[in-house]
Amino acid sequence: MRLLSRAMLAAMSLHITALMAHSGDHSSINELNALLATTPDAPSLLLIRGATFTRMGQWDKAEQDFLRAKQIDKHINIDFELAQLYFQRNLFTYSLLHVNRYININPEYAPAYLLKARSAQASGQTGIAQQSWVDYLTIAPDAHPGDYLAAARLHASTGSIGVEKALELLDQGIKRIGLTAQLQGYAMQLELDRDQPTLAYRRWRSLENQLGATPKYKITLAQLLVLTDRLSEARITLEDAKTQLLKQRKTPARKTLERKLMRIEEQLG
Repeated sequence: MRLLSRAMLAAMSLHITALMAHSGDHSSINELNALLATTPDAPSLLLIRGATFTRMGQWDKAEQDFLRAKQIDKHINIDFELAQLYFQRNLFTYSLLHVNRYININPEYAPAYLLKARSAQASGQTGIAQQSWVDYLTIAPDAHPGDYLAAARLHASTGSIGVEKALELLDQGIKRIGLTAQLQGYAMQLELDRDQPTLAYRRWRSLENQLGATPKYKITLAQLLVLTDRLSEARITLEDAKTQLLKQRKTPARKTLERKLMRIEEQLG
């Protein structure tokens, strides 16, 4: 049986990757099986199939493919693939073992630090998780707001020093991604938690162009105005929010806002 060239294997790998994006994992497995029946000693195809099995939760099959690829070509590094596999299986100690090995060889690969952060956090190794989140966010060019939030929440859970670091990470995210309600809103809450209402007010005010027309924004703004002794402005803001809420259909979320509005009104007297 004629073996396929490296160039042909590379082209097939690209084809399979594109197929996965359009047809799903089951279709990809069928095509990979057909290719491997013709070329059983193609490590690149085994790695792709193993990664697909990992996503599908067929972990034993995934591990077999990874180990088979390594057996065929001892120069292949399968540590990242194994780290992902063990993370999915909730074997976080093994995941950390393999992702650390991978990072030692590929220290600039941002997804490895993300996987390390999640594995360490899941296994209760908070210090390692904190540093790994910082490492990831330092080198990742395309980190999402959710990544910054996850890192900030972990740091904030560790006490006052952690809150300072959380705010630093949130501001780093805002600088890179742009001002978002997701990041600035959490930063505002952290400022309140550490009894800094003026800083919280400034952060919330920065979101006025994005959220300022909503009753939810105005009610939170009124709360901050009370905390910063701007009582007249707080009353005007609350009245505006109340007028808006009266015109809107009642929903559980809006009823919650109304209760919050009433509590602030009671504070104002």
